[in-house]
Amino acid sequence: MESFIERINTLGGIEISFSHNIENLRFETQTEINVYRVICELFHNTFKHARAEKISLMIHYADNRFVAQYFDDGIGFENDGLLNKHGMGISNMSSRLKTINGSIEFKRIKPKGMMTNIVLKTMTIDNKHGKG
Repeated sequence: MESFIERINTLGGIEISFSHNIENLRFETQTEINVYRVICELFHNTFKHARAEKISLMIHYADNRFVAQYFDDGIGFENDGLLNKHGMGISNMSSRLKTINGSIEFKRIKPKGMMTNIVLKTMTIDNKHGKG
């Protein structure tokens, strides 16, 4: 995730901050892939639709709970008719997370912006094998 964000930052045009506490933690491959793809889709949607100047991504893992909070200061959108207005991207993100026992929630921040929460119960690979 860090290298993805660094590449975007080198393009300029939008300020991205990223913080996390998962430095050396690893999760099941499918969990990592699905979370990565959902976060990439959030970035894509911000670039394509939001007209944002800033993005913030915070990832926190504790007590077998993975939480990613994504914020942008763009134009936001209303949750009413969300799937109809914004195509398959939103539906695909939700489906990806359901396959790994996760969920996604979108919240408009007024006067402008959007917050997305991704939550899933999961264990690190070390915990699953009794090492953590």
